[in-house]
Amino acid sequence: MTDAPIACSLAPAEYRTRMDDTARVAQEALIERTATDGGVRMTFAGGDGMRERLERYVAAERECCPFLDLDLAEREDGRIVLEVTGPDEARPIITDLFRPG
Repeated sequence: MTDAPIACSLAPAEYRTRMDDTARVAQEALIERTATDGGVRMTFAGGDGMRERLERYVAAERECCPFLDLDLAEREDGRIVLEVTGPDEARPIITDLFRPG
């Protein structure tokens, strides 16, 4: 975890586009969403380039929200797990991620 300020660097229109994009991914592939002590763990169906889409998302989020820790892993069954954690002050941002529209 970094000491970066708890503020997303995206402009409002960029933020809305990011949220729309993640909502689409959630509608297409989100299987399970579980709250964790520090954030949320999401499991996605693999296939159809989902790993690459999630990798692009993780890279982009690391740029605009360096206060978040994002861990992407693929399970043996082909499902993809994204765990997002951050400081308590970031909880509203974490909660908004990958909410189906």
